[in-house]
Amino acid sequence: MPKTRAHRGKLAKKPTTKEVVTKVDPKLEAAWKKLEHRIHDAQGRGAEAFDELWEAVGEAVHHDPPLYVLGGYESATDFFARALHTDLRSAQRNIAVAEHATPAQEEQYGESNIAAALAFIEAKFGKLGKTLPVAFERLKIPVRDGSHVRAVAFPKATVAEIQTATRELQRKNAGEPITDRTEAAIAKVMSKHAAFKNTRFSVRAGLVHVRAIPLASLDLFARVLSQVKLPPVEGAAKSKKTKVAT
Repeated sequence: MPKTRAHRGKLAKKPTTKEVVTKVDPKLEAAWKKLEHRIHDAQGRGAEAFDELWEAVGEAVHHDPPLYVLGGYESATDFFARALHTDLRSAQRNIAVAEHATPAQEEQYGESNIAAALAFIEAKFGKLGKTLPVAFERLKIPVRDGSHVRAVAFPKATVAEIQTATRELQRKNAGEPITDRTEAAIAKVMSKHAAFKNTRFSVRAGLVHVRAIPLASLDLFARVLSQVKLPPVEGAAKSKKTKVAT
């Protein structure tokens, strides 16, 4: 006798995220509460608590699983935007600075310089350990001056010079031409002006990409660019003088 298929009722409505009850490990919840308190406390104390703030944020992000999810944040980007009022890139930079530099080093060298130095070190030696201390005073930055390269002590190197050296390492690691002469020419001129210490630029596929130019320094930026002596573009045909009939 053939089997008859049992009657199936309607499927239950799929619960929403809010309706799902998740059992949370009390230890993880307690750890998040402590970090959340540290973050709020550090935010209330301003710039003097930079290290404490971003070290706590780093702990919340690097923990497995990330502890920020217990605060109702969907991702690291969501956590940074809503709790820290910043973007992913800036937050990652701040975490790295807090983890690898002391408050004294931050005051001595500046956060932007340290962030640039950390990017250079990673390009040269690979990813840093979570809290590996860095002897910045011993770091040397290769600075190109025309066809010559000189080693400049990190405290005397500008952000633009460090970023240029980092990009050369990244190109080398990727098997690309190491030096872009146009980029080197721009870096040489811009590094003379403190107003552009946080300005970032690169030359790729014949285009100059620039970001973070201070609004108050736009006129200076235009004058600085006019001082750049650009090398000849490789492969470009030489222009010929032509007579115009009148």
